[in-house]
Amino acid sequence: MSILHSAKPSCFRAFQVGCTYLSLCVSGNPGYQEKNGFTIWAEAGEKVLEKRIKVLEKFIDMISTSNPKPSKFPKLIARPPKFSEGDCLLIDLENGHYGLALVVKSDHSNIEYGLNLIVKLNYCKNIIPTESKLKRVKPYRLTKEEVANIKMPGVSFYKKQGFLDYKYRMGWFMPLGYKSMANKIQVVGNIDVTKYRKFKCDRYSSWDVLQQWFEK
Repeated sequence: MSILHSAKPSCFRAFQVGCTYLSLCVSGNPGYQEKNGFTIWAEAGEKVLEKRIKVLEKFIDMISTSNPKPSKFPKLIARPPKFSEGDCLLIDLENGHYGLALVVKSDHSNIEYGLNLIVKLNYCKNIIPTESKLKRVKPYRLTKEEVANIKMPGVSFYKKQGFLDYKYRMGWFMPLGYKSMANKIQVVGNIDVTKYRKFKCDRYSSWDVLQQWFEK
């Protein structure tokens, strides 16, 4: 991708599909008017700064006009969350045991990228739990040693923001990448998650993390 195209990716993509008045996104932005972000170019030398400014000005001129050959809008792909709130997930582990995780939230506010907030439960055995057992299992609490190993952004950050990443193993999971783990995960029940409504998390995870939770 050229410097011109990468200068403002979102504006360039909008220009491709025929949107107009895009120059205001750049030239009318206070950040552009005050030259915010130009410092890093200046540090590379006066010639680099001049070259970058010329490229940016050329980009603004381009998006100030209508695209004579606009492309079609990309098709919206709906990706709902993989699971429903309250779903109890049985995780097939490499050692022959089963781990349990609970879906505490299901968020489809973003049509293309539905989300599940999943928390690790305190269960890792070689038998599948009964329905009554599912109702009694609680989220796994991190040990003092595990909390001490939290480096970035750190326990103080999580506490200040109201996130519970420093107490439990949990994360947000998108539908993308689920297929590679589909044969390792099955729903074995559904329970009431009202008491977990206030759970907040700052971490986004890939599906293989579910197995990793029980290997630690």
